[in-house]
Amino acid sequence: YPEQNVINYLKSWNKDLKQDEYGNLYLINPWTPLLSAHMDTVQREDDTVWMPSIKINKKKWTISYTNSIIWWDDKCGIALAMQLYEKYWNRVSLIFSRQEEVGHVWASEFCRNHLDLLKSCKYCLVLDRRWKWDIISESNWYCSKEFQEEIVRCTKEFGYAPEHWLLSDANAYSKYINCVNLSVGYYNAH
Repeated sequence: YPEQNVINYLKSWNKDLKQDEYGNLYLINPWTPLLSAHMDTVQREDDTVWMPSIKINKKKWTISYTNSIIWWDDKCGIALAMQLYEKYWNRVSLIFSRQEEVGHVWASEFCRNHLDLLKSCKYCLVLDRRWKWDIISESNWYCSKEFQEEIVRCTKEFGYAPEHWLLSDANAYSKYINCVNLSVGYYNAH
C-alpha cells in the first residue's frame, strides 16, 4: 500500500488496532463515537513547503509516508484522532481509512465487510475538513436534522456552522449511522 509507512506507524502507536483486508485500521469500542481520518493525501506540485514531523504532548509523531505536510488533508485528522484516543481511550472508537482521495473506496468496503462493528458505534465524526469552522452534515444527507442541530449546539461557541461539500469517507459511513465531517484545521484541501 502507498500508505504502508503510516499504517506501520499507527500500528506501533497502538497495538490494539486491527487491519482489515483493504488496509484500513480500526479499533471499535461498542456504543462509543467513531473518530475517522484517512491515511492518504494529495500534494500540489507547486507546494514546496514541507514539515518533517509534528509534536503533540511532547511526543514526536511523524505521520506521513514521506515528509509530513501537516497543513494538508488529512494529517490533522489523524493527529487529532490519536490525541483524543489517548485522552478518552475506552470512550471512543477509531478508523483510519485508505484511499479516501480516490473516492472513499476502502471506507465503503469496510462498511460492507464490518457493518456490525460500524453499527455498534453511536455516531461518526469524520475529522477531515479544512480550516476550522465547517460542519458537513444534514445538507449532504450525512445525518438527521436533529443530530446536526445537536452538533451545531455543541460547536457554536467555537465558530462552527453547517456547510455543504462534495466527498469524504462520511459518504460511506452515513448510509448506516449518523455522521458529520468536521473541520480540523488543516490549510489546503488540495
